[in-house]
Amino acid sequence: MTNLTKQLEKYYSRKGNRLIFSNGMTLNQLALEMWEKLGYREIDSSVLSRFLQGERLLNLRQFQIFCQILRINGQRRKEYTKLLNYKILSSIRQGENFEYLKQDLFVDRTIEAVDSLRNAMAYDAPLLALEMIDLLKEKLNNNRLLIKSNDVNKHLLILKGKLLLEEKVILLDVLPFNQISRRIIEIAREFKKLGEITGEKEFLGNSEALIGRTFFHYGNYLRALKHDLLALKLIKNIEEKCVVFMRLADEYAFLNIPKEFLRVRDEFIDTLFKGRDDMWCFSLKGISQANSLLGREKEARHYLDEAWQVYHTKLKKNYGKYKHIRKIQLNFAEYQFKKKFGSKSERQSNNFLSEINNLSSICGYKVYQIKKRFIPMVVL
Repeated sequence: MTNLTKQLEKYYSRKGNRLIFSNGMTLNQLALEMWEKLGYREIDSSVLSRFLQGERLLNLRQFQIFCQILRINGQRRKEYTKLLNYKILSSIRQGENFEYLKQDLFVDRTIEAVDSLRNAMAYDAPLLALEMIDLLKEKLNNNRLLIKSNDVNKHLLILKGKLLLEEKVILLDVLPFNQISRRIIEIAREFKKLGEITGEKEFLGNSEALIGRTFFHYGNYLRALKHDLLALKLIKNIEEKCVVFMRLADEYAFLNIPKEFLRVRDEFIDTLFKGRDDMWCFSLKGISQANSLLGREKEARHYLDEAWQVYHTKLKKNYGKYKHIRKIQLNFAEYQFKKKFGSKSERQSNNFLSEINNLSSICGYKVYQIKKRFIPMVVL
């Protein structure tokens, strides 16, 4: 029995061979209620029984429904979700690393802790990554207050910049932009301030990129273009350059400037192969979407097929390579392609949205609504 299932014992009692929960439901009744709320799938009484015995895990969506029905709310639900996140990571041999960094963070472990934020996303555990951000920022700020050396403080300022980079990646992937727009602008300001203090051009580039991202979100592509072009000159990090390149390609496509799109596309392709495997997949998907915007069906299909090939050969069988995030993004690109160039059936297009919703619920990505479907921010 796990620590989580031990904690949950207070919400049920045994009467003979039956479990009776705090709301009066039996195990079968609770499982049936969960099954209905989960869209008539994913769970039955045997799955729930094995979870309560510590023999298997629920995914995050299933667990939130479990808590909702039993009226487990507030701090208790948050603590239980944290324990479940830990168990999920433990099952892929990452739990001990994250738990240690959360409990015992020192100055000399700050780099490792910040890197672990990216690992949490790579292992498709966004809720844990979100939880760690504020803790790490608080620890880093407290350490700065205790240290008098200017040299050490400058090093910590650079580390703060690395933490801000992870924070913006996680926020943009997990939460709807309208909820985080003010926070994103504040991060852009912090990047600019850090760049001016430390002389690091990378931070200034990240500031420009976030401003460009904000204008892009609200459809002001000309102003987005101005900031993204400046960001491209300042940023050296390959992954971040790829993100800016992809947005530039979309901006030129939205503005219907095919000549500049083709120039950026060629530079983009030269750059993306220097990055991680998952960034190949992400970037090729982005080139496909930009071609779709310009009505270039053949080219859009070509780059989307290439993105799927990278996914199947490099990511699909490997944990820690953003495999669920990238599959969500590829399915959404397929959905957009079908809507743009026509689909044999509406059902075929909606199948992509159903797959996206299922993967999002497993990983815990927050979603926004498109008509009757819910889509995570990570598709963008």
